[in-house]
Amino acid sequence: MARRMIRGLTLACSLLPVGGHIATAQSTSQFTDFAGPYLAARSAGALNDFGAASQWLREALAHDPTNPALIDNYLLSLISLADLTRAAPIANQAVTEQVESQLAQMVVLADTARAGDWNDLIDILDAGHGIGVRIDMIARAWAQVGLGDDETALATFDAVSTLPGSQGFGTYHRAMALAYMRRLPEAAAMLALPPGQGVPRTRRTVIAHIQILTELGQNDDALAILDASFARSIDPSIIALRAAVASGGVVPFDVIQSPTDGIAEAFFTEGGAYTESSPPAIVLLYAQIAHALNNDDADLIMMSAGLLEELDRFEQAAATFAKVRPDDPGFHSAEFGRANVLRQAGEYELAIEVLQSLLRGHPDLALAHSELGDILRVQSRFIEADTAYSTAIDLFPASDGRLWGLHYKRGITRHQLDDWTAAETDFRTALAQNPNHAGLLNYLGYSLIERGEKLDEAFTLINRAISVDPENGAIVDSLGWALFSLGRHQEAVVPMERAAALLPEDPVILDHLGDVYFAVGRTLEAQFQWSRALSYSDDEDMNVLLRDKMDNGIELPLQGVDDSDLSVAQDL
Repeated sequence: MARRMIRGLTLACSLLPVGGHIATAQSTSQFTDFAGPYLAARSAGALNDFGAASQWLREALAHDPTNPALIDNYLLSLISLADLTRAAPIANQAVTEQVESQLAQMVVLADTARAGDWNDLIDILDAGHGIGVRIDMIARAWAQVGLGDDETALATFDAVSTLPGSQGFGTYHRAMALAYMRRLPEAAAMLALPPGQGVPRTRRTVIAHIQILTELGQNDDALAILDASFARSIDPSIIALRAAVASGGVVPFDVIQSPTDGIAEAFFTEGGAYTESSPPAIVLLYAQIAHALNNDDADLIMMSAGLLEELDRFEQAAATFAKVRPDDPGFHSAEFGRANVLRQAGEYELAIEVLQSLLRGHPDLALAHSELGDILRVQSRFIEADTAYSTAIDLFPASDGRLWGLHYKRGITRHQLDDWTAAETDFRTALAQNPNHAGLLNYLGYSLIERGEKLDEAFTLINRAISVDPENGAIVDSLGWALFSLGRHQEAVVPMERAAALLPEDPVILDHLGDVYFAVGRTLEAQFQWSRALSYSDDEDMNVLLRDKMDNGIELPLQGVDDSDLSVAQDL
């Protein structure tokens, strides 16, 4: 299926017209009218800017309404926006006029499912206007469910299971259909089959199984499955689910509430099958149609949002995450996702507000405090970050494997606040829990050298960091710069040259190498490295210092280095 749809995915690639539409003997004004929107759409498509692309493609189609490539790309942009309302008329017209467009057939099938026109949907499939064998069969089966022909539908789901590589698809949809038909014992039996014989174990299938078991009054079995699947989860939705199951309550089955939801699930599962093998832009088509058909399902919403994030459409991803309702069990996860994409978009204040708003209603969310600390630290709001990290540390269970990272990040924060005693305590706590993390070893080691304390241990720590991650130029730079800052200039040459070889375009490392060369009398080479550093640097304060060094050299011996020169891992 994914291969068959590549022709329609030219928006993010070349957006080539077909059939010679641009090259025909049109007047200059006609060409200009067409070419402007076409080129603008192509530019927007290269950035995966689906909103802008759809506007320009609509204008281009007004000048060339039967161009299959323009139709495909216009539909692609609208599907990527989850906008079936605008896509449906274009798709229906394309199918009626027999324009070859797989995307048009996808939209027509989805729009028919949205309307619940089950006989029409089966007619569409019978006419050969499908998408792919497996998803067509699953859609047909759900349409049969919609018509009340349950046994025929179940036989169709069974037929899906016989297709190559499709046993899990057929079994899962059959189980969901049985649950929708309220044949709960049969559904539970199917979901209980070993993965090799039945349904793959995913968060979604496990939760569906637990819901069905509670409706059957089998809460002990549901609780055992829940604990086996989510034993150490701190996800608030899983914690709430466990509390409901443990209390003997019923958690109603809600994964599929209509045949339309079933077809949405078909697009969702089909898209999931392509996640590992296809570009995000292809998977997004399935995810957005699933979302358009069942726009209240948090899993479907978050799949679309995650794919938009992969495509660097951060603002659209944030708006998509925001569609999860506050009373939905997945709301917390969606808000974490929204804060993350806002952070990636550079909207730090909005990201902070999302997390603070979440914490006002749920102050015990340890992960939210941790995420908030990360953003505040990046924004140099260190006092607030320290508070956030401290709260997170208090809330996480003592056995949680993420605590070392929180101590590491709080240690960095406290170092920036000039509270070395507290920072060192955090670093050593983190090191006790994760003794082979290169960035942590490097940070603590270099900090000790910077302070002139425990120098033997400090060099041992940095050398351990290099042994763990020998290709990390920033860490090798730390060793060279530490030697240089202690006046051991000749010893610093080899590690600094190694660091520059590993990161040949890093202006800080090139600046350090220039300093080392100058210190050992290799002034021409120092001038060359400072010049290279200047060519790669976009930091004006650094550039002023580099120009001064090129004019005047540096004073020796150096007594130490500024905090800003500390080369540490910043990827936490």
